[in-house]
Amino acid sequence: RLQCYNVVYNYIVAILPQSDEGLTREDVVLSDESLDNWRWCRLCDCPKPPRAHHCSTCMRCVRCSDHHCVYLGCCVGEHNHASFLRFLVWLDASVVFGE
Repeated sequence: RLQCYNVVYNYIVAILPQSDEGLTREDVVLSDESLDNWRWCRLCDCPKPPRAHHCSTCMRCVRCSDHHCVYLGCCVGEHNHASFLRFLVWLDASVVFGE
């Protein structure tokens, strides 16, 4: 039972939207010092943080992007990488040690 709860919990945490989702030109007010490392994404017309990549499936920039997961339906990046790995570990554990 614990395995099932952990699989569901980490799945939900992994698919929660990122905090910087949907930034637009009007929403962003940056100071001069924080603007140094940021670039502007031409595809989604929003500020692109350092080490961010544009996902053509999500049509947004994802910080520390790893990949777009078809099972989660979102990108795995800085915000949800740890919960995605926990989801995979608990999913494997529930398959191997299934109830």
